[in-house]
Amino acid sequence: MALAKLLIDLEAMKSRIEPLPCSYYHHRENDGITALREQAIFTVFCRHCEEGACIRACPKEALKRGEDKIVRRSTMMCVRCNSCVIACPFGTIQEDSIPYKTSICDFCVGRLRNGEAPICVEKCTDGSVKFGDFKEDAEKDIYPLGEHVLVHVKTWKKDS
Repeated sequence: MALAKLLIDLEAMKSRIEPLPCSYYHHRENDGITALREQAIFTVFCRHCEEGACIRACPKEALKRGEDKIVRRSTMMCVRCNSCVIACPFGTIQEDSIPYKTSICDFCVGRLRNGEAPICVEKCTDGSVKFGDFKEDAEKDIYPLGEHVLVHVKTWKKDS
């Protein structure tokens, strides 16, 4: 039997007004979904420009492109000035996708041991976060974001 995975629908998340509750043990005000959403935006939705305007615009050099071509933000260096938001010519980076506080998602491991879904899934009423037996499927715009998370997002494909 395949392990259940968290599926985040970035399109549905756009219309969310209230943050989803999170039960991260060490920080009750944590918003793990926001952290996963930021990771998804840079990993899957970003157009991975040859010379990223967002990277050049950052006055603190908080954005770096890894060898895998994925842009990552150092929360310790980022002052949330929104220079990257303004510089991105495609609108990929949005102000609400760059959290000020670092958050972590532990997938509610304690709840999973008890056969319960993560708290964000349980409290989500609009279907933007689901938990179940989901698989990567490019035809349905579902992409992996690590071992336990999948993201549903319309991606941009560069013509070869």
